[in-house]
Amino acid sequence: MFDPRASGAFRSLLAALAVEPDAAAAAIEAYSALDGAGRDAWLDALDAELPHVDVPVIAAYAPVASVERDPTRRARIVATLERAGATLPSREVTHALVGRIDQDRIITLVVPLYGAFVEQLTCRVHPTEGVRWARHTPLWRLDDVPRAGDELDGATLERLPPAVALDEVAHAVLAARRAATPLPAALSALIDLLL
Repeated sequence: MFDPRASGAFRSLLAALAVEPDAAAAAIEAYSALDGAGRDAWLDALDAELPHVDVPVIAAYAPVASVERDPTRRARIVATLERAGATLPSREVTHALVGRIDQDRIITLVVPLYGAFVEQLTCRVHPTEGVRWARHTPLWRLDDVPRAGDELDGATLERLPPAVALDEVAHAVLAARRAATPLPAALSALIDLLL
C-alpha cells in the first residue's frame, strides 16, 4: 500500500506545490496512478503532514481535486478545504481562444485552479464531423497559456467569449455522438463544463 510519509520526499513535494508547476504535475501524475486505497492513504498523509510544511492548504489539495472523480473522496477534499477556510474555485471557463483552419476550429479553454495555475483544454473541432483531437493539461502556469495572436497548429488564435467557445465544443461533441465517433479521452476532463 502507498505510504507517502515513508520519506522526506513527500514533504519536499508538498513544499513545492504552491510555486512549482512541475511539482503539482508530479503530484497529479502520482495520485492519478493510485488505486482507491492508495488515494485514501495520500489524503491521510496530506492531513498528517500539511501542518508541518509551509504551503497553503489549497495548493496541496487542488492538484488531487483536479483529477479526483470519486464523490466520497472529493467530498473529503472539499470538507478539509472548508475547515481551513479555503474553497476550490468554481469550474468556469474564464479565457477562450479560437483559431481557424478551413472549417475546423482550434479552441483553447482555460479554467482557473488556484494561485497562478490553470487547467487547459485544447481541441480541434469541426461543426459537423465532431472532435478531431483534444489535449488536456490539468495544471498549467497562467503565464504559459496561449494568448491572442499566438499560433497553434498553423492557426492564429484570437479571443472568443467563453460561452461561444463552449457552444462550439458542445456542437462538435453532439456531431461526434450523431456520427457514433468516439470522443478523445482528454475531452472527458472538462465535459462537465458542457452540460
